[in-house]
Amino acid sequence: MTKASRWAILISTVAATGAGLVLAFLLSIATNNPSLYERHYVWLFWVNVTVAALLVLVIGIAATVTLTQNSQT
Repeated sequence: MTKASRWAILISTVAATGAGLVLAFLLSIATNNPSLYERHYVWLFWVNVTVAALLVLVIGIAATVTLTQNSQT
């Protein structure tokens, strides 16, 4: 594994953990106060869509890199 790959894994792990913690915090706030959840529903929806899109992007990049490396060997 190259140094760049290790850094990419570290940065993506930190980013995913941070995003997960923020979303868990927002969920805990919304669970205790439904009116707050309803008031910010649109914003929460788009945060969820953004995180899902980033996840799909990361999975797609990882699959592309893996397939490229396997076809070269």
